[in-house]
Amino acid sequence: MSNNETAALPLQALYELHTAAPAGREGMPAFAAELAKRLAQGRDAEVADFLRDSSSLCQERLHQLPGEHAPWQRDHALWLALARISLPLGQFYGGNSGVPRRSAELTAELTALARAWLDDWGSRTHQPWRLRDGYDLVLRQVFGVLGHEGMSSAEIIGLLRWARELSAKAGIAPGAQYYCHWQHLLHQLPEPELLAMAIEDGGGQLSRDIVQRQLPLQRTRPAAQRWALWRDFFAQFPAVLDQLRLPEPVLIASRWETADAARRDLLAQDLFKALCFASDDDWPHDRVLVERMLQTDAAPLVAWFKQLGHLAINPVVAQRLWDARWPALLPLLLPACADGCKHESDRAGYAAVAETLLADRPGDLARLAAGPLTHLLPALRVDTLQRLLPQLGKAASSSASKGLRAALAQALSALPVDAPQAAGWLAKPNKNLVLAYRDVLVAHPDPASGSLLSALLSGGLLEVAEQGPVQARLKDLGAAAPVADAARPPGGEAAPAGSDGAGSLAELEAQAASLQRLSPAIAALDQPALLDLLAPLSAQAARALLHLAATSPQELPALAHQLLAQAGAENRARLALALVQHWVAADGAPESRWVLKLLPGAADDRIVDVLSSAALAWHKTRKERAVVALQQLGRLDTVYALSCVQALATGKTLKPSVLAAAQAVLAEAATRRGMALADLGDELTPDFDLGRGVQLQVGAQTYDVLLQGDLSLRLRTPAGKLVRSLPALADEGLRTEWDAAAARLKTLSKGIKAVLQQQAPRLQSCLMLGRHWPLDTWRRLFLEHPLLRVVAQGLVWRVEPAAGQPFSLRIAEDLSLVDAQSDAVQLPAEGRIALWHPAQATEQERAQWRECLADYGLKALIEQVDAPADLPLASQWQQELLQPLAPIRLTQQALDGLAGPWRFHAGPVCDGPGIYLHLRDFAVQRWRVELLHSAAMPYYEPGHEIDIEGFALRDMAADRLLPPAEWPLPLQASLCAMLQALASRAAGAAAAAAAAQV
Repeated sequence: MSNNETAALPLQALYELHTAAPAGREGMPAFAAELAKRLAQGRDAEVADFLRDSSSLCQERLHQLPGEHAPWQRDHALWLALARISLPLGQFYGGNSGVPRRSAELTAELTALARAWLDDWGSRTHQPWRLRDGYDLVLRQVFGVLGHEGMSSAEIIGLLRWARELSAKAGIAPGAQYYCHWQHLLHQLPEPELLAMAIEDGGGQLSRDIVQRQLPLQRTRPAAQRWALWRDFFAQFPAVLDQLRLPEPVLIASRWETADAARRDLLAQDLFKALCFASDDDWPHDRVLVERMLQTDAAPLVAWFKQLGHLAINPVVAQRLWDARWPALLPLLLPACADGCKHESDRAGYAAVAETLLADRPGDLARLAAGPLTHLLPALRVDTLQRLLPQLGKAASSSASKGLRAALAQALSALPVDAPQAAGWLAKPNKNLVLAYRDVLVAHPDPASGSLLSALLSGGLLEVAEQGPVQARLKDLGAAAPVADAARPPGGEAAPAGSDGAGSLAELEAQAASLQRLSPAIAALDQPALLDLLAPLSAQAARALLHLAATSPQELPALAHQLLAQAGAENRARLALALVQHWVAADGAPESRWVLKLLPGAADDRIVDVLSSAALAWHKTRKERAVVALQQLGRLDTVYALSCVQALATGKTLKPSVLAAAQAVLAEAATRRGMALADLGDELTPDFDLGRGVQLQVGAQTYDVLLQGDLSLRLRTPAGKLVRSLPALADEGLRTEWDAAAARLKTLSKGIKAVLQQQAPRLQSCLMLGRHWPLDTWRRLFLEHPLLRVVAQGLVWRVEPAAGQPFSLRIAEDLSLVDAQSDAVQLPAEGRIALWHPAQATEQERAQWRECLADYGLKALIEQVDAPADLPLASQWQQELLQPLAPIRLTQQALDGLAGPWRFHAGPVCDGPGIYLHLRDFAVQRWRVELLHSAAMPYYEPGHEIDIEGFALRDMAADRLLPPAEWPLPLQASLCAMLQALASRAAGAAAAAAAAQV
C-alpha cells in the first residue's frame, strides 16, 4: 500500500489493517507511527474520533508501547498534543525520560484538563465499582507529570491536599492503601514540611509514602540520630510503623515497649531483618537496643530465631550474636550456623563462628540435631573433628539418621582409621553408634580398616541385615570375612558370611533364625499365602528375607539373595507380582518402596500392567512415585515392559518430570541395545514367544496357545480341540499349576490387547511422517512378526526401489505380496518401504485400493485410504510456516476441542500470561509440529478468541525449523486438513453467532 493510500485510510481501518492476524500486537509500531504523523499534521479531530471509539484492547496496546515505538514519548509537542486530546476522553498516555518537559505552564494546563475531566466524570451515573476509575486516572497517571523544579512548598502542598480530596471523593477510606503518583512532589519538600504534611494526613497513604521517602535520607545519618524528628509522630500514629514494618532497629525498639504479643512477634521478624543490613558503625547502638528488648520480653525473639535459624541471620550477624553472648539466644546459635553451612556462599563464615563457639562450648555439639550436624561436618577443620570425636560419638549414638552416618563417614575419612575407637566410641556402644562406626570404617580409604571391620563382624555387634556393607568392603580389600557367632548354625560350621554361594538350606535357616527382632514394616506382608511362595524356606526364614529387604540401606545383603534363590522361578515371579501389588495398593508410599528391592531376578511381565497403570494414575499428583514405577519397568527391560513405557511416553500427556523419566528409561534401553532411540520403537512390539510356540502345562496335560486371525487366543487341547480357556480343574492337587497356567494365559491376552492399542498411534505417526524401513528390516518387523503381520495385512505399503518406479502392495492371507488387482509382486533386491499415503498416489490408484480392501473385507487399524490427500498451495507457505488460506479466528474452547483428538497439547505459559502455541511431539522421529496462534489463556475464560497463524515443523535434534522442501507430503496433507477443520469450526461458530443475533 502506497503512502497516499495509507494517509487516506481512517485510523480505525488502519488499526485493523496493522493488527490483523497474524501480526496482532506486532503491528502496533507501524500504526503508532501513522497516528503520530496525523497528530503532527494537526488532524486532531480525526485522532479524537478514533480514541473516543477505540476498544479497551487498542488503548491497552497504546499504553504498553515502549518508547522506541511511540513517537509521542520522544517528542514533547506530540505528547502534549495527544494529552490535550486524550485526557478529556478519560485516557492518558505516559511519556519517557525528559518527555514531557515539566514546567509551571504544563502543571497548570494538565491540572485544568484533569479538573474538567473529573467534573464530567462526577456528573455521570456509575456503578459503585466504576466510580473510582475516573479518579484513579488522575491520581495514578496525571499526578506523575505534575510539579516542576523550583515549585513553591505552598503549591506542592496544595496539590497534595487536592490528591487527598480526590481520594475521599473516590470513596477510599482514610487509612486504606491506594496508589498516587506524587513521588516527584514529595521529593521537593523539606523534612519539616513533610512531617507536618504526614501529621495532617493522620497516618494515611500519604503519611506512609512520606515515611518511605524518608528512609534513604535517615540511613545516611548516625544510628543515634535517625528519625529524631519523627519519634513523636510514630508514637501518635503507631499504625504507620505497623503497616510499613520498616527494618529500623531504633523504631522497632520504640514500638516494642507498647506492642502487644502478636505485634511483638512481627517486630521480632523485622529486627532480625534489620540486623542483617546493619553496618559495623551501627552495631554498638543497635546492640544496646537489642539488649533492652531482650530484657523487656525475650520470648518473641527466641521463638523467631528458633523457627528460622540461619534464615533469620547471616554470618556477620552470627559473629555479633556470639560476641554479645546473650543467654537467651546463645543456645540457638550453633544450630543456626550449622544449618547455614549447607549454602556454599555462606559456609566459610558460618563455619568460622561455629569453630570459635565449639572451642568454648564443645558440649553444644552433642545436642545438635542430625540435620544441622550433617551440614556442619564437611565445614569443620580436621583438628576440630579430632578434638570433638567424643561429642560426635554422643551425637551419633542419639540419632538413627542415615544422612548423619554418611556425613560422619565422609568427614572422618581424613582422620586416622582408629581415631573413633581411640575416642571411646566402642566403650558402651548402642546400635546407632555401631552403625555409624561401621560406615566410617567402610568409607575410610586406609586398607587397615579391614582388620577393624573383621573385628566388628566377629564381635557380633552387627545383625545379619547390617553386615552387607562390611562384607562388600572386605571383599574389595581382598580380606576374608569372619562369621559372627549369631550367624553360626547350632552344632555346625557356618558358610562364609560374605559368600555369594547358596550354602545349604540348613545353614541359611540358621542364619535367618538369628534375626529375632523383625522390622514392623513387614507386618502387612506376614501372610501365609505370601510366605508359602518362598518354600522350601520356613516361615521364619521367609520373614527374615522380608526383614533384610526392609532394613538393608541400599542393595540386598548376600544372605537375602541366597534365601530368595531357594524359591522356584514361578514362585519368585508370583512373589514379585504380590509385592508390586502391595506397593501400588499403598499408593506407592516411600515407606513401602523397600519391596522393590526383591524384584530383580524374580519379576516377569506379570508386573508390567500393574506398574504402567500406577505410573499413569500417579503422574499428576504423585510424580516421584510415577517415576519410580517407570524406572522399575526399565529395570525389567523386557520388550513388553519397554513397549508400555513407550506407550506412556507417546500417549496421554504426562507431566514434564514424568515424561522425562519415561524418555530416560527408553534412552537407557536403546543404549543397552546399541541402537538409536528412533529405532527402538520398532523393536518394542513383543511377540510373547508366539512365533516359537507357547505351551501351558497342567499336570500331564499340555495346551498349545494359538493366535487367531482376529488376534484372539485359543488353546489346543491334547485331543486337538480348540477352546477359549483352560478346562475346569478336576484335581485340586494341581491347583498351583492350573493357577500359573491361567495367569500366563491372562497375561498373554492382556498383553496382546495392549500392544494393539499402542500400534494405532505409532502407525499413524509413521504414516504422517512418511517413515521408511529398509526391506530386510520391514520383513522382520512386519512380515515375520506373529502379531504385526496380522495388523499389516490390513494396510497398504509403498515400495521405493533403488532403481525403478515406486509401487504399492499389501500382504495377503497366505503372507504373499500382491497389488491392488491381487496380482503377485516381488520386493526388489534393494530399496525401502513405507506406509502408502493417498497424497502420494493418483486418484485412480486410490480408487483401486479402496475397492480392493472393501472386496476382501479388510479393516485397517488406522485411516489410510481415505486419509487427507490435498496438499497446500504455494501461497500458503511463508518461509517455514504453513498458513491458512484465509484468517481463522475461533474460541479457545473450540481450538482445545480439536487439538486434543489431534494429540496436540498446550505449549508453555509465557509472560502476559499467555500460551502461544500447541505442540505435538513424534516418537518415531524427533520432530515436533507447532501450531502457532495468538495468546490463549492458561485458565478458563469463556468466549476468549484466538487467531490461528499456522503450522511449523521443528527438528528437535538439531533445534531448527524445517523448510517446506523437507516436510513429508503425508504430513503436509494432514496439516492442511487440520487447517480446513479449524476454518470450518470458526465459520460454523460465526454463522451460529450471526443467527443468534437475528
